[in-house]
Amino acid sequence: MKISGIKYFLFACWLISLTNVAKAQSGNFERLNSADSLTCSRYLDEFRINFKSNYFPEAYRDWRKAYNQFPSFSVAIYIEGAPLLDTLIQKETNTVRKQRLIDSLLKLYDDRMHYFGKDGFVIGRKAVTLYSYCPERIAEANALLKRSIELEASSTRPIIFVFYMSTMIDMVFSGKADTNQLYAAYDFIYKNVIEALRVNQPEGNIYSAAFRNVEDYLRPFSKCKEFNERFIKEFSADSNNVMALNSMFKTLMEHKCYASAFCKKLAKRIYSFDTVGEASYNYGRYLFLAGDPSKSQTYFYWGTKSENKDLAVKSYLALGDAYKFLDVPPRARNMATKALELQPNNGAIYMYLGDTYRYSYDECGPNEMDKKSVFWIAADMYKKAMEIDPALKTVAEKKISDCNINFPSPQMLKRYGLKEGDTYKVPSWIAEETKVRVRK
Repeated sequence: MKISGIKYFLFACWLISLTNVAKAQSGNFERLNSADSLTCSRYLDEFRINFKSNYFPEAYRDWRKAYNQFPSFSVAIYIEGAPLLDTLIQKETNTVRKQRLIDSLLKLYDDRMHYFGKDGFVIGRKAVTLYSYCPERIAEANALLKRSIELEASSTRPIIFVFYMSTMIDMVFSGKADTNQLYAAYDFIYKNVIEALRVNQPEGNIYSAAFRNVEDYLRPFSKCKEFNERFIKEFSADSNNVMALNSMFKTLMEHKCYASAFCKKLAKRIYSFDTVGEASYNYGRYLFLAGDPSKSQTYFYWGTKSENKDLAVKSYLALGDAYKFLDVPPRARNMATKALELQPNNGAIYMYLGDTYRYSYDECGPNEMDKKSVFWIAADMYKKAMEIDPALKTVAEKKISDCNINFPSPQMLKRYGLKEGDTYKVPSWIAEETKVRVRK
């Protein structure tokens, strides 16, 4: 599997969607009587407590009760069920049971669409899961990604454009598609990105970043062939020169030559010389960029064991990116928390936390105010970052400004009975208190 060399900040971008989930939920709540609603709410509360405490069998038991008995109660069943199933998949060692869990996660997306709509958005999520866990179904994932873009159009999340091109490249290399189809996909993405840039502000810069990564796919075809031919000869002559191997690897990574078997062979060889250190981090990074975030986690984990605190922090945040990529933002926050234990005065970690929170805004809470509250807590993190490290001030202030645009209006505060300065607890997995602010 291959994925573009997308910068880590892209994976920390918030999810973009114009559909109001709250409206979908309100209609479904009416299908249950008050007793059933209380029962389902209790199941979900117990699930959240157990999941947060890492009691996964118990969490699965409680979540499953809500899912089986009250599938139309709340979209939260599906939003919070996906990270649970993903966690269980990561932990499962039995091949048969793992596949059943993967099938359950894919079905979860189908059921979410059945009860709560947002087909384009959810199809995109399903496609990413399929691409990550079932590489043999690459053509199916590619078709789903294209369908997601067709349905979402200018509201398509930037990462979906990148994944669509990634799967197309994968198909070209495996002989399942030709270059004519590749360039047709590029034209299709270009048309939709241009429209997204026109209508989505202030997210425009994120779409530009995504499109730069899409364009990167079309550049390295001939370059990678030349690099590989030259480096294979050097590797064959001496595969024990670690300095030379690292130099080759750095060149291939810089030119986004992830597709060749030699790049993987080179990364593994370097890792064999240093299983807890820079080589472990670099191999994890290769796997992540090559489209295997699940496997990359193992190597990032070993990178966190390095005695070099800078490398350990970098590995924790990379591991967090892998979790975000796999749609488990609570785990991404846990990785940032561990990084803070090593470097409590590292402002970049607070920037990372702010990005992680913004990434989850679209799926936080059942109503519009809950979603808006995510931007308050994200702004808190950016403010903390620049207080710790003044060098981050320019970037942090820009991100705070972007958050401010998404703060609620005075009319919305009034509608929810809130006023500036009130304490508000951000719901869902974030569960942090912040102060109410109004859009300026």
